[in-house]
Amino acid sequence: MLDSIIANILSSIDKSSFGIQEKIFFFKELAYLIDGGVSLMEAIQIVYDSTDNYAIKEIATTIKSHINNGKPVSYALSRLLDYFDDADITIVKSGEKTGNFAQVLKSLAYEYSYINTIKNKYQ
Repeated sequence: MLDSIIANILSSIDKSSFGIQEKIFFFKELAYLIDGGVSLMEAIQIVYDSTDNYAIKEIATTIKSHINNGKPVSYALSRLLDYFDDADITIVKSGEKTGNFAQVLKSLAYEYSYINTIKNKYQ
């Protein structure tokens, strides 16, 4: 009972800490692994294993589940609206349809890095 309460508190803290840095990490790691010849499922598992962030683990678990059911990554992201917006989902979908999935993920990581840099300059 106490363990589940603590787990719920920690997960809500991690969900609120999922921001630009975590998106950059997620998109960049996935892109480089896939570009390096690692399968999508293996790449997602590696991302899952390489972090202690509950939100990223939840994202990876959800994506793997949907992929196992024959759904694309964009579909899985559309079920994770606490973490990804419509623009992320649409861009990922375009990468899936054009065969440029890894390149699109790299572009998303770059775009969020650029936004973060500009944001930090003005704060």
